[in-house]
Amino acid sequence: FCRTWGNRSIPSDNSPPVDSSFWPEAIGAVKEQHPDFLFMAEAYWGLEWTLLGQGFDGTYDKTLYDRLRDHDVQGVRDHLRAEADFQERSVRFLENHDEPRAAATFPLLEHKAAAIVTYLVPGLRFFHEGQFEGRTHRANIHLGRRHDESVDTELADFYRRLLAIVNDERVRTSTFHREACDPAWDG
Repeated sequence: FCRTWGNRSIPSDNSPPVDSSFWPEAIGAVKEQHPDFLFMAEAYWGLEWTLLGQGFDGTYDKTLYDRLRDHDVQGVRDHLRAEADFQERSVRFLENHDEPRAAATFPLLEHKAAAIVTYLVPGLRFFHEGQFEGRTHRANIHLGRRHDESVDTELADFYRRLLAIVNDERVRTSTFHREACDPAWDG
């Protein structure tokens, strides 16, 4: 906290700030009353493991998103070699409130490939409003309206089929094994 907020973290009575971890205590108190409540952290700067260790059930997987966006094939491959516990607690996404729309970021075939990787590896799956329709403009929440966009029917059909696979009980309960697929990744 002190590292992020600096002097603004000093209490108004000028006593030394308490820089202990807030989350383990807060999460423990909530889980004591609501054991099924899930805590998800929007984590960056390599703090995912730290936050998972403090009790979060999942953390945003911005690393996978960035590597897919940047065409970092080796980085994606290495990232998917992480421990199973980390994989299962990663929140996978292709767009969110902070990122540009996936349909505006990835050309159609890359979008489909990135979605297959993102949503068929272990972890929590996070879809953003308008993603299935192929929206390319982010909605300005301050204006309370959005650009008038037509639905990308090819992308909508792709997501309909992908969700059928993702929601299949056999897929949801299967064990993930990364096979040697080097020829598929080269290019």
